[in-house]
Amino acid sequence: MRCFAHILNLKVNEDSKDSNDFISSICNAMRFVRSSPQTMAKFKECIEFTRISSNKLVSLDVSTRWNSIYIIQESAGKFEATYKQLKFEGV
Repeated sequence: MRCFAHILNLKVNEDSKDSNDFISSICNAMRFVRSSPQTMAKFKECIEFTRISSNKLVSLDVSTRWNSIYIIQESAGKFEATYKQLKFEGV
């Protein structure tokens, strides 16, 4: 038997996939950063350059985790300057 939070998460994810390009673009950016060790190393360099202090790095969307979209949005806001620096460096 599935829990209510899991069912609610599946429904929200289903509804947001079609209508929200913003969440999709954030998820794609997270996937890109975590796609290879070299990209992740460059991202860490950009974190140091932008002087962001955080113990956590970017996380991926997990369809069975009820709050993964919230966690992704939170880390995207925290690392916004880092993504801009990464784009500026042409990665």
